[in-house]
Amino acid sequence: SQLLHPKSRGTVRLQSTNPYDPPLIDPNYLDDPSDIEAIVRGKNNNIFKVDI
Repeated sequence: SQLLHPKSRGTVRLQSTNPYDPPLIDPNYLDDPSDIEAIVRGKNNNIFKVDI
């Protein structure tokens, strides 16, 4: 299951002024409770669509 329009938002920040340092990335996945609810609903729908 995937979430096409998440409400959770992460951040990407510079670690330093050195361009060779990697950025600081905080994806903040599933921070918004509605994102979790949407994934659970999607999984529940997929469980009942299994062909036997």
